[in-house]
Amino acid sequence: MPLRLIIIFVVIIFLQVFFFNAISLFDMAYAFVYVMVLLLLPLDWNFKILITVAFLIGLLLDFTNLKLGIHAFTSTLIVTIRSWWIDIITPQINPVEKPNFKPYTQSLSWIVSYFTPLVFLYALIYHILSDLHFSLNTFWKFFMTGFYSDILILIIFALFIRTSDKR
Repeated sequence: MPLRLIIIFVVIIFLQVFFFNAISLFDMAYAFVYVMVLLLLPLDWNFKILITVAFLIGLLLDFTNLKLGIHAFTSTLIVTIRSWWIDIITPQINPVEKPNFKPYTQSLSWIVSYFTPLVFLYALIYHILSDLHFSLNTFWKFFMTGFYSDILILIIFALFIRTSDKR
C-alpha cells in the first residue's frame, strides 16, 4: 500500500471524526466518508487484521459519536462482505490474482458499482441498529445517508485517490 494512500486514509478518518460527524443534511443524512477507507483496504491482508482494523476504526467513531458499537459492528460487516461483493462484480478475477487486485486502481465506473451498494448497505444497517426498528423515517434516513455518503465518497475518490494513483 503506497505511503500517499496511507496518509490520505489517516486524513479521511481524522476528517470523519472532527468534521463529517458534525455535518448532516436536515438531521436526516449523515456523511460516512470513512467507509471508503474500509472498502479500499488491501485484499492481501490477513482476514483477522482486516476485521481488527475495521473494528478499531468503527470503535473510534463510536467513542466520538457515543453510538455504543454501531459503527464497529457495521464496519466489520462491510469489510467481511466486500470480498464477496468484489467476486460478484468482477467475476473474471482469477483466485490466484485476487490478493494482488487493488480496488483503487480500477475505473471510476467499477468504483461506483463497488462503493454504492456497500455504502447503502452500511447506511441501512447503521440506521436500523440506531433506531432499533424499521419505519418510513428510518427508510428515508437510510436512503438519504447512503446517497449523501456515496456522493461525497465518489467526489473524494475522484479528486484525491484516483489522481494519486496516476502520479
